[in-house]
Amino acid sequence: MTRVLFVDDEPRVLDGLRLSLRSKRKVWDMVFVEGGLAAVAEITANPVDVVVSDMRMPGMSGADLLGKVAEIRPRRLGSFYPARWTRLRRCVPRRWHTAF
Repeated sequence: MTRVLFVDDEPRVLDGLRLSLRSKRKVWDMVFVEGGLAAVAEITANPVDVVVSDMRMPGMSGADLLGKVAEIRPRRLGSFYPARWTRLRRCVPRRWHTAF
């Protein structure tokens, strides 16, 4: 099962993602964490296949986080999503588009 880590500094956004993606529970093992530091801790402790991150977060931006992911776990797929979740589709590989 593909393990997907969702990262955002806003709990409401994570709750919205969790709710809107609940139909994917049988397809993906999804983990939701608040902020870049929590994401680094999660990735270090438990490998993930995909990282989906907000770009604008205090402390550690999404770009900084994805750079850290590349250091910790090379070969992981990193994506970011803009302020609107509906645009995530543009950020993931084409073969995954049916998942959204």
